[in-house]
Amino acid sequence: MALSSQLHKCLCGKSFKEDYFRRHLNRCPKNQAHVRQTAERYQAASREKKRKEALAQEELERERTLENSRTHPGVENEQIEEMPAPPQTFHDFLPEKPRGLQSATSGLTNEEEPAPVYRTLRNAFNVFREYIQKPLRIPDEGAPLETFSVDVGSLAAESIPQKLSDTIKPFGNMSIYRIGHWFHSCEGRLSRKSLATLITDVLKAEDFSPDDLPGAQTMDRLNKALDGMDKKESGREVERGTLAVGDGWIEESVRIEIPTGVKQPNKPSNSHPPASTPFDVPGLFRRPLVEVIKAAFQDELAREFHYEPYRSFQARSPPLPDGEETLLRLHDELYASDAWISEQQKLDSLPPEPGCTHPRAIAALMFWSDATHVSQFGHSKMWPIYLFFGNLSKWLRCKPQSRASHHVAHIPTLPENIQDFFRSQANGKSASAETLRHCRRELFHAVWSRLVQDPDFLEAYRHGIVIQCADGITRRIYPRIFTYSADYPERVLIATIRDLGHCPCPLCLVTLDQIALLGQVADERTRSNKARVDTTERVSNVVQARKIIYVKGYAPGNDHSDYFLKPESLVATENAFSTALREEFGFNYFGILVVDLMHEFELGVWKAVFIHLIRILYTRGKDVVNEFNRRFRCIGNFGKSTIRSFAYMNVTDMKNWAARTFEDCLQCCIPCFEGLFPEPQNTHILRLLYTLALWHGLAKLRQHTDVTLDHLSTVTRMLGKELRFFASEVCRHFETTETPKERDARDRRENAKAAKSLNARAQSKGKMKATSPLPKTFSLRTVKLHLLGHYVSTIRWFGTTDSYSTQIGELEHRVVKSYYRHGNKKEYVRLATRMQRRNQQLYRITDN
Repeated sequence: MALSSQLHKCLCGKSFKEDYFRRHLNRCPKNQAHVRQTAERYQAASREKKRKEALAQEELERERTLENSRTHPGVENEQIEEMPAPPQTFHDFLPEKPRGLQSATSGLTNEEEPAPVYRTLRNAFNVFREYIQKPLRIPDEGAPLETFSVDVGSLAAESIPQKLSDTIKPFGNMSIYRIGHWFHSCEGRLSRKSLATLITDVLKAEDFSPDDLPGAQTMDRLNKALDGMDKKESGREVERGTLAVGDGWIEESVRIEIPTGVKQPNKPSNSHPPASTPFDVPGLFRRPLVEVIKAAFQDELAREFHYEPYRSFQARSPPLPDGEETLLRLHDELYASDAWISEQQKLDSLPPEPGCTHPRAIAALMFWSDATHVSQFGHSKMWPIYLFFGNLSKWLRCKPQSRASHHVAHIPTLPENIQDFFRSQANGKSASAETLRHCRRELFHAVWSRLVQDPDFLEAYRHGIVIQCADGITRRIYPRIFTYSADYPERVLIATIRDLGHCPCPLCLVTLDQIALLGQVADERTRSNKARVDTTERVSNVVQARKIIYVKGYAPGNDHSDYFLKPESLVATENAFSTALREEFGFNYFGILVVDLMHEFELGVWKAVFIHLIRILYTRGKDVVNEFNRRFRCIGNFGKSTIRSFAYMNVTDMKNWAARTFEDCLQCCIPCFEGLFPEPQNTHILRLLYTLALWHGLAKLRQHTDVTLDHLSTVTRMLGKELRFFASEVCRHFETTETPKERDARDRRENAKAAKSLNARAQSKGKMKATSPLPKTFSLRTVKLHLLGHYVSTIRWFGTTDSYSTQIGELEHRVVKSYYRHGNKKEYVRLATRMQRRNQQLYRITDN
């Protein structure tokens, strides 16, 4: 009995002595689950207590505000109408109930008509919205969905099985549907998550029966039935020479004119080779933009679309009791930006369509495009164009699982036989590298011409499309292009300028010798006074250059055409956006090219600075390099995938680093670098690292105010000054050379180049000896440094950078890569279009 009194019993039913009992508690699953549940209950109770206290405080503040309005009347300086408060997404406060509208005007003469201003009530952060027109619906306000939905009648219980069988067609039963949905959503690889989904959502489902499963051939027939249902829903007639692939997808060839470089005689001759010849590039897959817009605005996700723009403000209390309240402008969403408000005002100024009383709204088109390799080995690649709608909040749009991306085209590449065709037309002469670059630009804009010069799209751009939107309201939707997100090489293609030319910036006419002046007065004057604009003069210069190439027979890149093109680094390619939208709509395609934080800073300026700091560390000796790596290995994880651990890597090697790894490194590197350099260089480098981290943090804010943007502008000037000081004063104290990684990469390139030479067989077999490292210096002549100065103006016009970051498009690449893994690797682009439409159909069935 004495022994049993000393035993401790666990929740799992086992008994132990005290010492063994403590060890057992640390490993017992039931005890750990009990502790976790207790902690969760305590945290839930604490959150509920805080929420009630916040609600009570908010109600008290509201009563005080109402009391003040009664005792201090006369705040009637503008026409204001109040509506429900905006959503409070990031805390647990309940949304306020809607209140009645109140309007007041004063201080106006009879001849003046006040512009209507509609303000929401302030939330707990004193944030409110100011609409320029009364919104028909606020999607994120939190009102019941029944208020804005159409009554479809009741669904009798006995009709549910029949309705369900109609919904899941062409699948015969729920078992086949669940297997098909799982197969098309597992992204081509059997991960732990997809296996868990198979077990929980398919095999353990109540309506799943293994006896209902068909064979593999039957599943193939069901996939074909999905494709057929897709085509049947589209109901469109396709032009001759094209092939319909699913709902809206069209497969066709693109014709471009290839300059032969054969100079033409003064007198035309039939025997003389022409100056240019047409060439058809197969493999273009596209969807008409009008069809995409119609489908998107009727989709279930469109219930979250915003149609009326607004400005968002935060009220700041005065520092002194008798001071005045200040209002800070907030910048975050695209539909809360000056760009949208400006387009809405232009739209409202247009004459109404005859006989149309529907409200007019904008479909904000945001494009992404980037070529990507889809195979782990080999050269298989795809070049998709993604379309997102700025009407959707960025908190939903940027999530891959929200299915907010619309694949509108797959750009083909020049075929391998392009040189054979060129030699057959140019008297056996091969095409130069400049000619091939010109053909790629022509192909890129020929694809975009099929999209934006489509008569249906231009008609919609001009007169709008009448659509009954997902919220039940019929509107006339006008498509407007707001942003185009791409890395620098692709932005050069879109802007039709030379890659790293004399004026390398796609946004202004800064020259190469002025790039290092970031933050100076002359640099800011260049950005404002010499901004790129799609003018008649630019179009005329391109037309003159094309006549020299396509009529007189000069090859691209000749001095005669460069006379018209070189001053602004233009190229002899007609811009598809300019041809379609400039003359009639005043569209400036340079204005849609937004900044790219990931490639310009994280993989651009910061990466260059970090690599040169590693070179400086190698000049200090290998012990200093090892100490630097040891310090980074001591850094653990922070948050849930916020900062990942560096414990299993040598930071100086930078093996397989992505943009997020460089971002994590920037946030952790200051204590790791501290003390590894001699003074005063150590202080200067730490100050530079702090300025880089500060600029990155401000540029990546998900919500800005006018104050933070002014601060970002100041830090941009500081960053330019620090980088120039680092390049001129700090780097000259160290004789830097290539790092071992850079030297090995150069040796591999040189060895690969030597292996292709004619005397490669005569070389001795075996591994070639490594060369000595070459001197390396830090250079500021990079366009990515200059582009950092455009962030403040871009954020003020379009909203914060996370709304149009290229990271969104990079995440969408996972989808097209999963299509490649799913298929047989043959005609993978066509297969990707089919699988994309099958997924769309399955998600529609699931939503229904």
